[in-house]
Amino acid sequence: GLGALIGSLWRTWRSGGESGARALSGRILAGGALAAVAAVALALSLSAVQAALCLFVLGAALVVRGAGGNTLVQLTVADTERGRIMSLWGMALRLGSALGGLILGVSAELVGLRTVLILAAMIACVVLFPVARALTGALASPSHKD
Repeated sequence: GLGALIGSLWRTWRSGGESGARALSGRILAGGALAAVAAVALALSLSAVQAALCLFVLGAALVVRGAGGNTLVQLTVADTERGRIMSLWGMALRLGSALGGLILGVSAELVGLRTVLILAAMIACVVLFPVARALTGALASPSHKD
């Protein structure tokens, strides 16, 4: 939707001032955290206008996170391995989206959409911590050039 379009435009404009993989990883993590907050706000929204605003923010955050993740992988992988790694990355993203959609849909039928959105946001926040630690460690290693 419109949020995804705005997120992609922001990501494009921001890439000109990019100060390397460290700044990019911070934006990826911020996008993930913002997406989790937007999902909870969506679950708790009481009107169509509130829900639309939450979906706008969610779309923008997911695009910033997703495009940033693709860029980070491309920046940090050796030139000789980039094609193979990006094909695996793309397959993992497509498989993850399909399986995630299936799991969320079935779960929403069983326990309700609000509960599923809040649980998914909680899981995303829990996953962000080890991802942040791994990114920080990988980008701090002597072999990484920012």
